[in-house]
Order: sequence, then C-alpha cells, then structure tokens
Amino acid sequence: MTTTTTVLHLCAPNDRNGNPRRAFVGFAGSLITGAWEEGYKGCAAVPAELQGLANQAPRINVSASELRSWLQAAKEVG
Repeated sequence: MTTTTTVLHLCAPNDRNGNPRRAFVGFAGSLITGAWEEGYKGCAAVPAELQGLANQAPRINVSASELRSWLQAAKEVG
C-alpha cells in the first residue's frame, strides 16, 4: 500500500439543486492514492489518518467535468 503524502481539495460549482460537488484527492508523489467525495461531510469524508492533510489541503477550483475525470482516474487506480 502506498502512503498518501499530499491531499488536494477539488471544488466544482454546486449542481443545479445547490448540492456541493467537491472531493479530496490523495497522492503519493504523482500517483493517485485515493479520492473521496466530500458531500456535506467536509474533511470527515477522508479516512481518519488523512484528515490532518485534508484540513490543510489547498483548494483548487475545477469544472464539474474535470472533477468527474479526477474521480474516474482514482477509481481506475484503486
């Protein structure tokens, strides 16, 4: 198992119903180690051992399609 050393907070605009479209994506170097859709959970969406990284994760604004691409890439890896 690869150890996650970096977490990014990817934020797309809310959907038409006002629901958030955000996710945390974990990396070990340039390798994706996981992705967790935030929903209404905030940093609690990630495993407990990564919540410190998630709390400090830089926010990156992305489009909804880009967010889906990141989530799909993480799904293919894991």
